[in-house]
Amino acid sequence: MPEVTIHSTTTTCWRPSITTNTKAIINKLWFGYDLEHAISAPIMHTDGDNVLFEEHFSEEVRSGLLERGHKEKKPKFAMNVVQGVSKEGKCISAYSDKRKLGKSAGY
Repeated sequence: MPEVTIHSTTTTCWRPSITTNTKAIINKLWFGYDLEHAISAPIMHTDGDNVLFEEHFSEEVRSGLLERGHKEKKPKFAMNVVQGVSKEGKCISAYSDKRKLGKSAGY
């Protein structure tokens, strides 16, 4: 396995940001996704018994949680945005989340 370094991930300041960052890092480092797919994978957020699922989230996981008594809440906005930069050997890759139209804040 080649050495992979995640140099930066940033998110909007909303509650699921830590888990969304973690999801992107796990998808990249553990599951070997390319940076675009690691960041773009559908997310969910729990708030007590309420669960917010992003469109295209796993139907198997969704129905399993609902069968266990969780209540589905519809997100009003994009749940989170991640931007990332990774380095594998001499190759540097960057991706800006499509949930924010693929554009950074302009810094």
